[in-house]
Amino acid sequence: MFKKIPENVRLILTSVGPLIVTLALFVIVGQFGFTKISELRNQITKSQKDQAVLSQKLDLLKTLGATATSAVTPASNAFPEANPSLSVLTQIKNLGIQNGVVVTNIKGGAEAKDTSGLSRVDISFEALGERSKIIALAKAISQVAPITLLDKVKISESAGAARATISVKAFWAAFPTKLPALTEAITDLTADEKKTLSVVTGLTQPQFIDIPPSQDSSRPDPFTQ
Repeated sequence: MFKKIPENVRLILTSVGPLIVTLALFVIVGQFGFTKISELRNQITKSQKDQAVLSQKLDLLKTLGATATSAVTPASNAFPEANPSLSVLTQIKNLGIQNGVVVTNIKGGAEAKDTSGLSRVDISFEALGERSKIIALAKAISQVAPITLLDKVKISESAGAARATISVKAFWAAFPTKLPALTEAITDLTADEKKTLSVVTGLTQPQFIDIPPSQDSSRPDPFTQ
């Protein structure tokens, strides 16, 4: 077949052939190279964006570091991750002592699911004393941690003494367990969030949150010297 090709055509093909092959290779290699260059540019752009986000997060965390460190414990005390009944009961008894009111017949209910989706416990108790002091105790409940909401107050008086039946509600929820992605931007606290944090840290903190286990003090053998 190639023998029938005229000599002049064969010379042209021989001369142009390498150029055609070179152009073909240039196109193939060029497309591959442009693709890789584009991918590299995209990676560089993404890295620059990630670096900007990390720098912003670092600056923000430095700003919030001192505030966050001092607010962690008060915030977790105000809104704990487990049933706060014991802490609430202790706070109520302390308020009774501070206001000169006798607190009796304290009852704590079982865990319930609130309409808000939070876990809730209902606590009721009786308060004996002067009417004004009982009212002062009831008002002070909103100023203690864990956050406790006054639900019902029923006061009756007899012979100059007052007796009140008071019901309160305390809430809790599991703490978050998942952190945002490292390269996900974060924002500063809003004015409302800062105000809420200020209120929470100003609550009267409980004397304890977790009750330490009692030490195992085994009884000594009475038959040993």
